[in-house]
Amino acid sequence: MSKNYIVLRNSPNWLYFDKEDSREFCRKCGLSETLIIDFMRIWDSAMSVGYQIFRHQIKIISTENYKSVNEGVFLNNSKFRSIELEADDLIVFVDDDDWLSPDLFRCLRGLHDIYDGVKWGSIRLGVAFSSSVGTRSDEVLYPRKIDRIIYT
Repeated sequence: MSKNYIVLRNSPNWLYFDKEDSREFCRKCGLSETLIIDFMRIWDSAMSVGYQIFRHQIKIISTENYKSVNEGVFLNNSKFRSIELEADDLIVFVDDDDWLSPDLFRCLRGLHDIYDGVKWGSIRLGVAFSSSVGTRSDEVLYPRKIDRIIYT
């Protein structure tokens, strides 16, 4: 019988996250190596709840959401790598700040009869990563292209 897996990508323990560890990740993504460090500094100076505490709470909320998806099995990445997949299993990879519809797999199973697979990008609200510092366009929503890297 086919299963529906929700797989959490590798995710830091946000309460103990060393922001210096983000440099390599940013370099690999072709971003400024201080992007996350700078963002955390700005966040912490402007918000009453620190970034790491906020992300920890979002991770808790997201994890509860994943566990409530109808007909879904929630696993972390290391546990997922130890299971044997069947031909009709569906897999959705998520980050620790995503949200899924409770009926996700019912919808995907309907598409599965038509398509071999599905991929989707995301929409960023606000300034795009590629914008120059201090510049803004009139656009508010930025769909990320999914031709080279798929983001959530």
